[in-house]
Amino acid sequence: MAILHVINSTDAHSLSPSSLRDKELKQSSDFSAEASEMNGHDEPSSDDDYHDDRSVASDDSDYHDGRSIASDDDFTGLAAGMTGVDIEDSNTKSALIGAGITDHDFRKLRRETVAFLKAPCPLTSTVEVLNSTAVDQALSILERVDRHIQDTAPVTLSEDDRAVSLTEAKVREMNTAVETAKVSMVLLSTARDDVEIADEKRLNMVLPPDKALEDKKHPYTRAMADLRKSETALKETEENSPQTEIMFNACKGKIAAALGSVQVKRELRVREREGSADKSEEVHLWYQQMEWREVVVDCLLVFLQQDANNVRFE
Repeated sequence: MAILHVINSTDAHSLSPSSLRDKELKQSSDFSAEASEMNGHDEPSSDDDYHDDRSVASDDSDYHDGRSIASDDDFTGLAAGMTGVDIEDSNTKSALIGAGITDHDFRKLRRETVAFLKAPCPLTSTVEVLNSTAVDQALSILERVDRHIQDTAPVTLSEDDRAVSLTEAKVREMNTAVETAKVSMVLLSTARDDVEIADEKRLNMVLPPDKALEDKKHPYTRAMADLRKSETALKETEENSPQTEIMFNACKGKIAAALGSVQVKRELRVREREGSADKSEEVHLWYQQMEWREVVVDCLLVFLQQDANNVRFE
């Protein structure tokens, strides 16, 4: 029997087996669907909050390639929309404002998500614990910044120069796999506890005469039915555990393998942003956003690795 443990896990009795099983199946389905689309970069998706009416740069700009970029007036307007958000790092603030992220967006997010986006770092990930919802919110903001990065890349850069270390979709795929394993853990723990409770209830009852057992409404007969039902649910859960374990271990391997290359790309983007200070504002903004997104990806991977290490199959 495969038994799944987790450090500081959610109380197994806080969730019902049926709801957990539905969640696990849904997340497994989402993981498979997302995994089939991981071969290329994300295509920009439509987003009502990301409507872009910005003006185009002048023809003599070394940055202009026919894409729309923010005018001074638009940038000033966006900056005014961030007046209520305290972001100490000027590069982070510019990166978010440049992608159209405003106070309105932050008001929709969890407190820990905002703290992470304002100052993404592994320390923040451990102090401000990010749950699944917070990670999903952070990835949604990352996806918006990535769309702006794709739309405003300097034409002088090659495809390799513009490449990101890890797409938002692939990070989301990893997060889904970790969450699926955690749900599976709670589901298995709950199913095993249900069997123990049902069996204990039956053992504490006096065995009635054989004739009484023919009555389906008799307390002992109902207790036996509950035990069989719990045992069936446990068996089904245990049968699904090996596949969940395979997917989870594959995800842990991907996270570990990606960390090195992501950290290298992060360091590169920091140097490039520092070296772009004397270039045009548009080009400098692009490097600020590239640095921010790589820092976010790096920190999310560190957080996911910590989270994944708390789950193990035995």
